[in-house]
Amino acid sequence: MKKIFKFFLLILCGYGQLMAQSIAPTGGSDPCLSCAPPSWTSTGVISHVSTLTNVGGFNSLKWLEYGSNNPGPVLPPPSGASTFLTIVTQANQPTNQPHEVSTMVTGLTAGHVYTLTSEIMSARVGNFAGSPPTFGTYAADILIKVDDGVVTKHVLVPADEWNNYSITWTATDTDAKISFVVPVTPSTKTGAINIDVAQNAITDLCKAGTNEVTLQGNTVQATCPTNTADITPFVIGQAPSGTSVVWYSDPEHSAGKEVADPHKVTGGQVGRKYYAFYWDAGLNCFNTNNSIAEVFVQPAPLCDPTPCLAGTDQVWLGTEKIFANCPDSLGNLNKAEIDQKPLGVIIRWFDNPYHTGQWIEDITAVKPGTYYVFYYDPLSDCYNTAESHAVVTVEVNCPCAAEGTTVAVSGSLVNECPKLTVDLNKAAVNTPPNGTELVWFNNPSHSGSPIADATAVGAGVYYAFYYDPIMKCYNTENSTAQVVAVIMDCVDLTPVLDIDDADFTETAERDFIVRIKELNGSSTFSEVKFSVTKPSGFDITYNFFNGSSNVSGGIQNQNSNWQFSENNKLITITSKPGIVVAGKGEAIIGFHIKRKNGVPFNTIQNVTPTIVAGAGGDINSKNNNTVTNLITTK
Repeated sequence: MKKIFKFFLLILCGYGQLMAQSIAPTGGSDPCLSCAPPSWTSTGVISHVSTLTNVGGFNSLKWLEYGSNNPGPVLPPPSGASTFLTIVTQANQPTNQPHEVSTMVTGLTAGHVYTLTSEIMSARVGNFAGSPPTFGTYAADILIKVDDGVVTKHVLVPADEWNNYSITWTATDTDAKISFVVPVTPSTKTGAINIDVAQNAITDLCKAGTNEVTLQGNTVQATCPTNTADITPFVIGQAPSGTSVVWYSDPEHSAGKEVADPHKVTGGQVGRKYYAFYWDAGLNCFNTNNSIAEVFVQPAPLCDPTPCLAGTDQVWLGTEKIFANCPDSLGNLNKAEIDQKPLGVIIRWFDNPYHTGQWIEDITAVKPGTYYVFYYDPLSDCYNTAESHAVVTVEVNCPCAAEGTTVAVSGSLVNECPKLTVDLNKAAVNTPPNGTELVWFNNPSHSGSPIADATAVGAGVYYAFYYDPIMKCYNTENSTAQVVAVIMDCVDLTPVLDIDDADFTETAERDFIVRIKELNGSSTFSEVKFSVTKPSGFDITYNFFNGSSNVSGGIQNQNSNWQFSENNKLITITSKPGIVVAGKGEAIIGFHIKRKNGVPFNTIQNVTPTIVAGAGGDINSKNNNTVTNLITTK
């Protein structure tokens, strides 16, 4: 009766998943201020559950239309939910605590590869509680993290449009923490980031799935004379596409417990259990880490008991120490002197005295360490002892490959913008000698830890050494191979809009200029491009040649240096070939703006110049736009 029950249990497990990953959605709950969606936790940041029209559902906090300060709904979240998560980013926050909104993903299978898909956008907010109303800016970026940074993705947040972002990781447990983290820096822009995570946002990429292998029956008797049985007929149904059925002698598919030939498995002396798995070879993942798809192989009852030919004596060794070969520092265990082994057995070496895990297949090239030898009877699958005392130590007695060598380096390195780091390895003149590697320290005596990433270091003085990783020795105890890393400021562009008056009567028209200013003292080295929004209540025009703009009594513009194009929303301005914005200097571009007829009194719209990220070598996108409000008056 117990066998029948277990058979039906396996059938049921085969038709239903044992576990399915689950994440709480960010949408669908009631809107609220200073809160988080159900099962999400807000730490160190302001978060809300918002609607299409209002932040946190609060009537006076409204989303703004693109390119204006008029209230207008944001685009519906792709999940179809009526609400979504809003995170408010702020600069100058304390750095001794997290700034995140997080949740736990449950129902994972360790070893499986998962992808989280989310939709993210930034939108501007208007606070209409007072008079005049106040208007916010766009946020810039956010981090998506798994398990506090095991995997991290940096997202540059798009404005007014939902964009899809995914992050992929390999699960190490049944649960994982998913966080949307605000990077806290002095230049962090204050703004709102909207996040849409659907209930089905987690995808398991492992083709093995999570269903147990379906078996019919769970016991078979081995047959003589080999005391073996074929366990493959117990599997019913097809393995998931892209996978195969594999067998192990333990339920956790431990290394070294693979069944080489499931058509001929031994029943041993008292019977053996074997466990079936679906296996995705591409991702090396299994359907479960604790299989209940079990078959018990009973020993053949009529066969003469087969004694373990390995016996019970310890292996006799005439060798206790083997020196590794130079310069590869690998030892050959065949050099160990072993007494004549019993007939029908083979020699197996392990890196532990209990023959657990995988035996050493290539004993001719082993690393320095301690090794244990056993007799093994492959027919009866047995060893001579549960704990070996036959030990061989492989030691290295090679000369230091770095000894007597000298590192030749150039004296200094300067960063190449837009990078704010240098690659120390570019200062090395010669290739490291065989058996050594080039390492760097911030001191001449190689004390402490070496520089973790020598390809991206900041300003400072660094010292080079040749290091032999096998013998753990350096070419010198006091390096004179000194390199000075100099970090020059890179291009930082920001726009400034100057206009004499932002109030427009029905017939008003006037000039304005956009200054593209460089802040760090570095000249641009590639094309500079920026855009200017076109508010619906105004006409903006421009000249293609230099002239005087009527701003602050008259300012000479440089329009001849720029190319202009436009669509119904933006004017795009691009520097002509060879035009450079000098370090600490500026370029001035002139425009003319006129109020359209029929625009209602007290309409507030804005003109926003925005520098394209990276234009001219710009390294700081946090200050790439500025908003100027225009007001229609009587």
